[in-house]
Amino acid sequence: MSATTCGADGSVTMTLTEGEAMSLKMYLLISTSWRQREAAACRRLGEERKEDGSPVYQNMIDNADWWDKTNDTIETIQGKLEPWRDRRAAK
Repeated sequence: MSATTCGADGSVTMTLTEGEAMSLKMYLLISTSWRQREAAACRRLGEERKEDGSPVYQNMIDNADWWDKTNDTIETIQGKLEPWRDRRAAK
């Protein structure tokens, strides 16, 4: 059974089964290149200009920045899952 608690400092603690933790780690890992491609596509679209020099897609640079920040956050989460993997391997 999974449980989630929220700390006063804004932290969240989740209890996952070993299978859930492994699934989460694998999903984060296999979706990495997709997220990177999304950021690159948004950045490319954000660079497109109309004849008057204004952006064709006004929000795409902001979207690319969001994808970059999201990727950084997911890498942090993956790092938090690494000690779990190391402890599991030591068993």
